[in-house]
Amino acid sequence: MPPQYSNPSLNNQLLTAQERIPSGVPRGFLAFNIILFLAMLLGYLALTFGYGPYLKGEIKDSKDKLSALEKQVSIEDQEELVRLYSQINNIDGLLSSHVLASRVLAFLEANTAKRATYAGADLSILDRRLILEGVAASYDELVQQLAAYERAPEVERTNLEGSDASGGVVRFKVSLTLKPEVFKP
Repeated sequence: MPPQYSNPSLNNQLLTAQERIPSGVPRGFLAFNIILFLAMLLGYLALTFGYGPYLKGEIKDSKDKLSALEKQVSIEDQEELVRLYSQINNIDGLLSSHVLASRVLAFLEANTAKRATYAGADLSILDRRLILEGVAASYDELVQQLAAYERAPEVERTNLEGSDASGGVVRFKVSLTLKPEVFKP
């Protein structure tokens, strides 16, 4: 309550001065909040009564198109398609884990010396071991062959198990431990 003075004219002046003091901040804040509230209300109403029914109509149209498409394809064809997809998926799984022993042949072709031939080969995929029996023209040719195996990035370890020179040729038996990448697709 405003203070009371003994002079009534002073009291009147004080009351009129207090009434005339503008308080723009609360009124501006209130106006801003009302405008913000109305904008949010308008947005909510637009989404609820405008965009919501539009989306529901689009969903209904899509469902209608899908059901029309289902009617065009017979149930037997749908089941056949599911079976085909399952088979393709299973074949893909088998091929991704399939061991490719044919890469060993490409490895041998690329890493065989000119004057060396193979008489036998034994491949153990579980051990990643390739045992080769062959004939080289000389010990120099055998050393070149062993060096080629050592340089090959596919070979993890090379072990000469035996060699024998007879009849102008060198018979040899070598064991190669191949890297796992050789057998993967």
